[in-house]
Amino acid sequence: MINRSRLFGIAFDCPFSSREITCPLVHIDDHNLHEKYKLIDAMEESGLNKILMHHQQCLVKRDDHLFERNSINVMSGIKHPPRHY
Repeated sequence: MINRSRLFGIAFDCPFSSREITCPLVHIDDHNLHEKYKLIDAMEESGLNKILMHHQQCLVKRDDHLFERNSINVMSGIKHPPRHY
């Protein structure tokens, strides 16, 4: 059983400030917090699993892109090795 409280934070706001168009929660961004809460609370387990799986994959993908973009040490020109999860 999924702990719904994990999903409330994701539903309230994306950790990257803006959701990708492929995010299963992109359609609820215009809802207020109370409506977002009700939507997550009413969702079936399969829908919650889909959101969590997408969120985890998105975090890895977007975090890696941010890391790669910012991984050059300006002072030394050394590129840091990529992180692996």
